[in-house]
Amino acid sequence: MFQFWPSVVKPILEAVDARRVIEIGADKGRHSRLLAAWAKAAGSQIDIVDPELDADMERLRDRFAGAVALHPRPSLEVLAD
Repeated sequence: MFQFWPSVVKPILEAVDARRVIEIGADKGRHSRLLAAWAKAAGSQIDIVDPELDADMERLRDRFAGAVALHPRPSLEVLAD
């Protein structure tokens, strides 16, 4: 998804004035980093859901404190919350 960030994802988030976004599956975190920076600047929150989050995601959460929440569980368990 990161390749669609500048032309698709970011313009949509800005057009709808998104306040909270859920990313299901972080993979290597390339898109997560873009979302986290956007969320911090926009005063929004990104929830990253992945049962196998690694230390890079923890560092991302710490770097963008208040804008990033990590959920190291399967998405079907998290979405109900």
